[in-house]
Amino acid sequence: MLQAEETLIDELVGFERAGDLAQGMRNLSAREWSIEALTDLAVRLYHCDLTAFPLVLMDQLRQAGRDDWVVHAISAHLALRLDRMEAAEASIARLAARLGEASDVERAKARYLLDPLLPIEVVDAFRFGQTARLRALARLWSAVEPETMRRLAPPPADRQPDYRHLLDPPDEGRLLSFAVPPADAPRRQRKAVLAMRRQWAPRPNSREHEVPARIAAGMASYGWRPHRYHIRSFTDRATATEDYRAIAELCRDPAVDCAIIDEFQPARDGNTAPGEIFRALKRDRPELRLIGLYLDPWMPVHWDNIEAAAEILDGFWSPVVTPLWSRPAFRGKTLLCPWPHGELNAAPAPLHPVLGFAGGVQLANWYRAFWLTAIADAGLATRFLVSGHQGDELPALESYRRFLCKTGAMGASLNLAMRANGSRIVTGRTFEVPAAAGLLVQEKCSDVDLFFVPGRHYLRFDTLSDLADIVHLLRVAPEQADAIRRAGADFFRERYSDQKIMAYLDHFIFHHPESTSSIGVLTPRETAPAARDAAAGPRG
Repeated sequence: MLQAEETLIDELVGFERAGDLAQGMRNLSAREWSIEALTDLAVRLYHCDLTAFPLVLMDQLRQAGRDDWVVHAISAHLALRLDRMEAAEASIARLAARLGEASDVERAKARYLLDPLLPIEVVDAFRFGQTARLRALARLWSAVEPETMRRLAPPPADRQPDYRHLLDPPDEGRLLSFAVPPADAPRRQRKAVLAMRRQWAPRPNSREHEVPARIAAGMASYGWRPHRYHIRSFTDRATATEDYRAIAELCRDPAVDCAIIDEFQPARDGNTAPGEIFRALKRDRPELRLIGLYLDPWMPVHWDNIEAAAEILDGFWSPVVTPLWSRPAFRGKTLLCPWPHGELNAAPAPLHPVLGFAGGVQLANWYRAFWLTAIADAGLATRFLVSGHQGDELPALESYRRFLCKTGAMGASLNLAMRANGSRIVTGRTFEVPAAAGLLVQEKCSDVDLFFVPGRHYLRFDTLSDLADIVHLLRVAPEQADAIRRAGADFFRERYSDQKIMAYLDHFIFHHPESTSSIGVLTPRETAPAARDAAAGPRG
């Protein structure tokens, strides 16, 4: 029976893509279907990215009396694909009604049903300038995540802007403390293997990733001797195994003091070779310090594999705070700190009542498409510099410095922090804007407050109305906005210069006893400030 259904699904996929809907319907009609079986079939065809057959089946299910959120969610999305706006709006209204009293579990199921097909279409609509389609997709998603999308609602017409609530900084007690090597400790000329990806994305036209070049430059300016190795693949088993063997061979040089390894997972996708290779390396050279570096630890699908690395690695380095780091395996092994930035000496640009956005709109951050569309619809003055992360034929560090200069020249720069799974994280832009002497306008993310103080070093927003207040501040009180911008840039230079970051890394790898550096316990999304502050590390 299962094999027969798989065969039927394969046939229907072929028929729809060939445009032979009539034969597909004959094959469907040749069997008797229960309501549940027909619903399961429709969902599977929808997840095969078909349109016609699942939409026909949804019509049949409604005629048979099925009136739940599954039917209306898929019907709404497929009607939008076909520009059947009246039918789509009717299904959206019914979906909102069905989910109005739904539990969080049911809402999560609805989200899972539409993801990733709807987010993919959101990104495509944004890239091709299909604004009306984006608005319609936003209305559909609002039925699934009303609280999230309510933040994008335009300010009421009679609302008076008020920026005062933006300027009331909270207690600074949440800021992380960092330790540097003892004053009497001589700075040693460490040799470090820096094993990281070369490209931003594994595609032919991708730009070179700037983080390896930034770290190498920071190490060199601190007096270390970095040796770069370009990791070619994280997922191809043979290539990844060859890479880790080559990295281990480099690390067997007695002159090598430490290695920084990009996204190390000892058994990623079932390939246990990286773990076996590094375990053998640690047996041969127990004094070698191995540090895992994690650019995107916000994806829970990788958390167990990263945790498995704790038995091998001596430390974990990332600026992204996630619940992963609260697991006991990471106690005493976590450095929450940005990467070096290449020491850009940027002059402050004039502030204007305009919001700048420089960055990409990808599947990983697809909510940005909704935000940028809502901002434009609200009439807030904005300058966009949307990146596709294509290569520009410049050396990575030079390209990055030019990008920082453009970011700083925008004056007030938006940072949209929400990721595909709904989490809000610290991103590279969180540090890049103050590094470039710009004014950081940051989507609310509690973890940012571990590094900067809102209202003192940057402006925080949670809603479209907050952004309207920020534009009003830039217009009527630019001197106050400029004071925040300057304070943020000064604070960045004081705490996050390349020399400071390298000193934090030096202390973390070579000077701190394991028991004194710990992130402690974090709850999945929020922890009381006192608990967060007590948990933060490393501490002096």
